[in-house]
Amino acid sequence: MRKLLPVMSLALALTLPVAHAQTPAWTGAVQPTNPTPTDDTGALGRGLTVDAAGNQYVAGVLQNGAGSGGRATRVFGTTTLTGGNGYGSGFVAKLSPTQQWQWALKATSSGEGATFQETAVSPAGDTYAMGYVSDDASILPNGGSVLTVGSSTYTTTKDFASFITRLNASGQPQWLAGVSGAQIFGLGWDATAGNLVVAGVYVGTVTFGSTTLPAAPSTGLFVARLSATGQWVSAVGATTNGTASSSRFVVSQATVGPQGQAAIAFRIRNGAVTLGSTTITSTSATQATNVVAQLSAANQWAWAAQTSAPGTSSVAYATHDLRYDRAGNLLLTAESIGNGLQLGTTTVNADEFVARLSPTGQWGAVGTIGHGTASTSYTDALAVDGQGNAVLLGSFPAAATYTFGTRSLVSPATGSKFVARFNPTTTSWDYAQLAPASSGDGYGFEAAAVDGTGNLLATGNLRGGVTFGSTVLTNPTTFGTNAFVARLSNAGLPTAVRQPAGATPLALYPNPITAGTSATLRLAAPAATARPVVLRDALGRAVAHATIAAGSQEGTVATQNLAPGLYMLEAGTSRAQLIIE
Repeated sequence: MRKLLPVMSLALALTLPVAHAQTPAWTGAVQPTNPTPTDDTGALGRGLTVDAAGNQYVAGVLQNGAGSGGRATRVFGTTTLTGGNGYGSGFVAKLSPTQQWQWALKATSSGEGATFQETAVSPAGDTYAMGYVSDDASILPNGGSVLTVGSSTYTTTKDFASFITRLNASGQPQWLAGVSGAQIFGLGWDATAGNLVVAGVYVGTVTFGSTTLPAAPSTGLFVARLSATGQWVSAVGATTNGTASSSRFVVSQATVGPQGQAAIAFRIRNGAVTLGSTTITSTSATQATNVVAQLSAANQWAWAAQTSAPGTSSVAYATHDLRYDRAGNLLLTAESIGNGLQLGTTTVNADEFVARLSPTGQWGAVGTIGHGTASTSYTDALAVDGQGNAVLLGSFPAAATYTFGTRSLVSPATGSKFVARFNPTTTSWDYAQLAPASSGDGYGFEAAAVDGTGNLLATGNLRGGVTFGSTVLTNPTTFGTNAFVARLSNAGLPTAVRQPAGATPLALYPNPITAGTSATLRLAAPAATARPVVLRDALGRAVAHATIAAGSQEGTVATQNLAPGLYMLEAGTSRAQLIIE
């Protein structure tokens, strides 16, 4: 007999009020093994991504010994990686949902070194890993370093370059693409177009495939798109016309949204920059204008939110991180440099804050972290859960009391860590709590992500000892560092199905379904007109499409090439969750 799952009961099970949510708790952590733990080498986690099935992808760097010059070696499960020349080599590794190492890969350079910075995962299970390679400009101003990933190589033509490699489900590199003179800050997969989207900063003249960007006398910003086969599809760039000694054009952060849009945060002083039909002009030689701008999936500048520096402050705010939610809202963490910062209708004083920009670029909810007379807190990592809440990991620079709205949190010592969740819908902090204390020289968070069930995964570097739940991580305090990935349960809210008012029930069978087969969906009544059907992954990306014909009550949607995990099916206003195993 067919098993039908009415989505109304499923939605109720998944959308419990915040007041009934469980308290976040650290439940485990993992680190690669250093076979010579008393050496002075290091490993640092820089980027973290979670796929729909809960697998974790960590990117970072193996740091050669600063004093000894010895090459760093780390063991990821059954894979041993040893760094190459220079300061270090990049690594990217996959963890299962139960935090078992699955595979690991390195990137080496014949020059000063290389790193992996961030990853993105396609619905088909391919991993796109992005990294950075740099040299001493006084020695190799025109590049010439050879980057090696697997059997592929890329030779730089400037003193710095970014690169991307595509890895299959087994972690084997399929190709390597590089661009010299550009630094990628953010990347993401556009499932609708089937392209990888990258955004960042460039210097001088830079070419992506057949597109050469406007020459940047100081720096410029860019968004480029790369096909699944490693070919540059398009690129858009912009730079300032400011040439005075007081002119500044600084790109702070960039991120890519679930529908292929990209956002870039920058500030401009004593110059102008044109984004589509909008020209942003700063005439001050002492105060910069902060800007967050969005480029659509069609490579059109959609909006630019400008903020003036308050009072005599040199800048309005210092951006720390940017992340999209599934609905296309943009979350930003930053520090207000002075009192009186105006974000929409909210005034922010000299505090750390998180703010949300709507899909049309309007400032909305803002949450601040008050610090009294102590130094301002700092957000080390930002993640967004399945319901659009912001989860922050950060540090306190002083032993003092910090306030998260109506909540207070006492920092017992300099360098204490915290985790907190801000709800933009209620404009309130759901919780704020201390992260585990450490021994020795401590640890630091670098990046984080929330999976579909609300677990927070965080990576960073460890120098000393720390306990996450029942897992004790250690690293000699007088020597190098080690990377780690820690898990905090109930940190975010799970991806939920919320039925719009008046929506009719939608049934799915079988559910769960085996990957590669087709699911059948059934409407409450025959469709009056052709009904489009969209299947989205846990990040909100469209991964499959179908249509229920007019007059029909049932349709099917294929799951070929989709990884196991939690998905959402949309048929008009009706929605249902689909579990692929």
